Amino acid sequence: MTIYYTAGLPAPVPKYLTLFGQRLRMFREDRKWSQDRLAEVAGIYLSDVQAAEIGDPNIALGCYAAILWALDLDADIDSWATGLPAGTSAFSSIDTNF
Repeated sequence: MTIYYTAGLPAPVPKYLTLFGQRLRMFREDRKWSQDRLAEVAGIYLSDVQAAEIGDPNIALGCYAAILWALDLDADIDSWATGLPAGTSAFSSIDTNF
């Protein structure tokens, strides 16, 4: 069992991060990717993938964004933030075609 620093976080946050990490792992495994493959595609370290999948709260937001992008889950971020359907952006004036 991995122990990580959670002092100061509201009590439910570590639980949510653990559940989020489990879902990321599920999506990775559905693609039949190893953690090494995900790290390579996302352009991050293997240790960051491992930490994200256990819900370590010390992982940078950029690592989570890279993982979501690599797993092709990033299109849903606007819907999470705005409540709009996936593919509909509240930021239509911002060019998101990188």
